[in-house]
Amino acid sequence: MIKCEKKIPSREELWLHGCAKTTETTRRAIQNSKESIAKLSKYYNLNPKTIVKWKKRLFARDADMGPKHARSTVLTLEEEAVIVAFQVRTEEGKLYLFVAIDRTSKFTYVELHNTATKPIAAEFLRNLIKTLPYKIHTILTDNGIQFTNQKRHKYAFKHIFDRVCTDNGIEHRLTKVSHPWTNGQVERMNKTLKNATVKKSVSPATQRASL
Repeated sequence: MIKCEKKIPSREELWLHGCAKTTETTRRAIQNSKESIAKLSKYYNLNPKTIVKWKKRLFARDADMGPKHARSTVLTLEEEAVIVAFQVRTEEGKLYLFVAIDRTSKFTYVELHNTATKPIAAEFLRNLIKTLPYKIHTILTDNGIQFTNQKRHKYAFKHIFDRVCTDNGIEHRLTKVSHPWTNGQVERMNKTLKNATVKKSVSPATQRASL
């Protein structure tokens, strides 16, 4: 009968990377040696690149695994709330659908209006603020006239939508000028809402919904 003894790894071996071909003792010896790369490579039976790597390092332990910079799973402020307005056709005619999506909680708020004017956009925001059970920090919209002053109106009074944001401590950010609206979450929600509203008879009066 052949008796096999299980080797108990040393403390040094326990801390080594799973694919490591050298120990910390070997690495320190390489770092302190004045022999050539070729001689060290032959002596330790290692690739010359491995010798060079440990020569350059100031430590003998394995480098930390994972990303060098921690990445937070918390969404940025810009991703907290998105508002968009678009036109839909219903049995009652053309109407405008205002949609707000909180990308953190997935809460969606919708209103249907006859027009998409500045006062209506501002009122939509006020209603959204009243409906949400928490504070909105940042809102992202496109560059529509109902949300922001156009360049040709740079000397005009502050936009009413921005005034509502300021009054409620909300930062209003805009998508890049002439940049397509790329938020997939909003696009998917728009498609769902269009299918729900176009196929139903709705009153021209304001319709509100929280999803």
